[in-house]
Amino acid sequence: MTSALLGCSFKETKAPTINLGDGNYLMPGARNKDGCTEYHLGNDDNLPTIQMIYYVDKEMNYSGSYDKDNCL
Repeated sequence: MTSALLGCSFKETKAPTINLGDGNYLMPGARNKDGCTEYHLGNDDNLPTIQMIYYVDKEMNYSGSYDKDNCL
């Protein structure tokens, strides 16, 4: 009997953490299927945040949607 170890690996990202001010920031996560970095909202006080995926474009604008040709 042989066994196999299966797993997945996320594409490594070197995207920056984005400081939004007032103690809030966007933390980079894995890249999606189009190569865009998925960001998650955090804050210095570890308070609850809105649980959604944010994307940042090359002009450092952020939103819940992305343009695969203009994302980080």
